[in-house]
Amino acid sequence: MKEYKYEHIIIGGVFGVGVGNIDNFRHRDIIEDYAKKGYRYVGYFPTNINSGGVITQVDMIFEIDKD
Repeated sequence: MKEYKYEHIIIGGVFGVGVGNIDNFRHRDIIEDYAKKGYRYVGYFPTNINSGGVITQVDMIFEIDKD
């Protein structure tokens, strides 16, 4: 059986460039943190798209085997 965790990310900056309000590489830290816990990054799902069609928020998806 798989277990899934979700990390909500707000994409900021000009024209949606950059991740979060901290810096452009926060997503790498999040992936590394989950990997240390045994999770695998499987993708993302857009949770908000602005009127210009730019993705402004996503959920990063991680999975782990739970038996």
